[in-house]
Amino acid sequence: MEILRPAFALGNLARGWAGKSPLGGYGYGTRPAGRRGATGKGLKGVHKDVKNAATALVTVLRQDHGLPAYISEGRRSQARQNLLFAQGRTRPGNIVTWVQRSKHTSGIAFDLGFAGYDPDSVPERWWKTAGEIGEALGLTWGGRWSTPDKPHFEA
Repeated sequence: MEILRPAFALGNLARGWAGKSPLGGYGYGTRPAGRRGATGKGLKGVHKDVKNAATALVTVLRQDHGLPAYISEGRRSQARQNLLFAQGRTRPGNIVTWVQRSKHTSGIAFDLGFAGYDPDSVPERWWKTAGEIGEALGLTWGGRWSTPDKPHFEA
């Protein structure tokens, strides 16, 4: 799949939007009304360069591809990471993370979501488009890992 905007054209998108919301009224990290599990934290505490790349990614997905993208989570505390790691192991629920030391805790990672979709029900082509654009912005996409984590992007 061809990326419609080359990486060099994203420079202005990846700079200059820290603290502004080009996300069509959702704002950073908020989900549309009625979505369960909204963190409300979005990109708070995420490193400035990663925040700018995340904003650019969401903007391109929404404006150029018409996809209902948003940031579901950015920086998280070590206590939250420990709870997520325990899920599916010593706490009820499915396993959602494979590491106790996450780049989320140092503010250089975020998770992407699509409004109205659980991560497992997002069309594969949407993840592929998001991954390619994120990589063009200089991010590492978790969808390429041996145990894929498609919502995950990091510096």
